[in-house]
Amino acid sequence: MMKYFTIILVLCSHVAQAQIPRFPEPVPSAAAQMFEQLATGDWSNWIPKAEALDYLSRYDVPGAAAPVKAILEDTNPNNCWLRGRALVALARIDAANAGALVKVYSKDPHPEVRAAAAEVCAELPKGLAEPIIQGMLEDKTPLVHFHVLAALARHQGEAAWTIV
Repeated sequence: MMKYFTIILVLCSHVAQAQIPRFPEPVPSAAAQMFEQLATGDWSNWIPKAEALDYLSRYDVPGAAAPVKAILEDTNPNNCWLRGRALVALARIDAANAGALVKVYSKDPHPEVRAAAAEVCAELPKGLAEPIIQGMLEDKTPLVHFHVLAALARHQGEAAWTIV
């Protein structure tokens, strides 16, 4: 019995002196990575930013509205397409205010943002979207016009063919 006790003491002393292995730092959560992608880099690195906008708008990520809105409000002409993606993302994040958001940005000077506003109109309830779509039909920029017609077709179905 004493022999086993001695063996256990020797083993315990070796275990106590052994270094505890360190594991690598955990990978940040996907949401944290997306916030980082929005905050870092210049606008020429648009692919990760577009990915982040899409991710943050499709999942219920707390605190996503503020960084998305910051991109939407950045009026640098080099990031118009990203501003449009930010408009779509913010309309998903804050669906209750999507109609008011689209009304404001349907008159934006950049066609990419106006096209995104029309894209959001396609997802709005018909009663809310119809007046905005009717106002945007006058926009003859091809990119915007085609998005507006698609939104109109989404709401009116076959009846939209007469306007198209």
